[in-house]
Amino acid sequence: MDLPTPFILGCDFAGVVEAVGPDVTRFDPGERVWGSNQGLLGRQGTFAEYITVDECWAYPTPRT
Repeated sequence: MDLPTPFILGCDFAGVVEAVGPDVTRFDPGERVWGSNQGLLGRQGTFAEYITVDECWAYPTPRT
């Protein structure tokens, strides 16, 4: 499998949406999200302060 260089490791993530692209419909800035399956199949991982994730890989964090 070809990997981008440099490649960022990490699979799981949780945090707050900082910004969204023009075609994003599921989330708004400020919402809490979590996800997995990054760092696989050529997708960049999550061991970074900020990450970019396609909205199909993110899920709303339940409110407590």
